[in-house]
Amino acid sequence: MTTAIPMRATAELVAAAYLRTLVTAYDTAVGAVLQAPDPDTHKVTWGNVGFIQTSSVGGAINPDVPMRRSVVSLDVWAANPTPSKRPPWNRAFSLAELIVAATFDTPDHVTQAVVSLPTGYPDARVTEFTALTEPARRPSDPADYARVGFDVAISWHGLGTTWTITP
Repeated sequence: MTTAIPMRATAELVAAAYLRTLVTAYDTAVGAVLQAPDPDTHKVTWGNVGFIQTSSVGGAINPDVPMRRSVVSLDVWAANPTPSKRPPWNRAFSLAELIVAATFDTPDHVTQAVVSLPTGYPDARVTEFTALTEPARRPSDPADYARVGFDVAISWHGLGTTWTITP
């Protein structure tokens, strides 16, 4: 009989869950893979609200306690809901700056939170969320989306799971 491998939190999942708490009022989509346009209408479902893409790029694991300090690259995408050759840079930058401001717009810069991860994963606790680099334009693509990127540091640890490796 085989035992299923337990689902464990990752930096991308934790960052995405934390970002959802910041942008929930705006219905902004968050995920690791940019959602493609609808094949029939050629419109993106996130066109009016933006999309935040997370990608883990490094970090450190504490050797003594189960804490991570991950570096996650964020790509903030904005698209025009109607055909246009002018990417909506203002919306992409506004969404990026909303995330940066959230690291400061709390009493005493407290960015701690418990976040819910997808079904099957244990929750995680974020103990710090900090912007590391200035939001900047990143090269666009043939669809003329606006894409702004920057890096964040997120300190976190998984909750509610323990497991033992047996020989």
